[in-house]
Amino acid sequence: MVILNAWTEGIAAKISGHRRQTYQTLMEFGPEGRFRPLRFEQTMSKKEGAGVKVRVKRYDFDHDRKRVRYQRIKNGKAGNPAFISIGKDSQVVDFLTGFVNYRLGFYGYPQPGQPIVLATLARGGSSAIRIEAVSSAQVEKKGFFENCSRLSKVVLDPEVFDTGGGDVFVCLDDADRPLRGAVENVLGMGDVRGRLIPEGDGK
Repeated sequence: MVILNAWTEGIAAKISGHRRQTYQTLMEFGPEGRFRPLRFEQTMSKKEGAGVKVRVKRYDFDHDRKRVRYQRIKNGKAGNPAFISIGKDSQVVDFLTGFVNYRLGFYGYPQPGQPIVLATLARGGSSAIRIEAVSSAQVEKKGFFENCSRLSKVVLDPEVFDTGGGDVFVCLDDADRPLRGAVENVLGMGDVRGRLIPEGDGK
């Protein structure tokens, strides 16, 4: 299982109601020779009045039947599920499973003008993940990624991170580890940035 957490701190936390977003995917190694998702969940929680508001979006992948069960859960109350058909030859992934496969080199690497496009789901329907190469000139404009030799721009459906644009930037090192990452213009959070912290480094 892969889990990604993001939360607000300081003044932003007070303004956003101590908002936290959690993404998690359960995967298996599929017959295509890469990982494929079994269940993907995204959870958003924040304080509202004296309580906590929690929203969950859940995708359960049935690869044998070529369909996905989609359900929204609000404050513990589950809505009616919907079923999304996926094509016979479709290799649909959530963004976390796609990132694991990308790190392992299963998709290759994007080149200028030659992005990698992956089938995914969002808003209860079909969508796409687009991975683009970032030029050295673009890297220089983003000081947070200075000296990053392998920076990629990942365009996701705005629903994934509740963004105005949906753009994610990921810097990988020579061992394909994510050194730094940023999600731009997250609603209620602004730009969210993270970096790899070596084991034993409390900074």
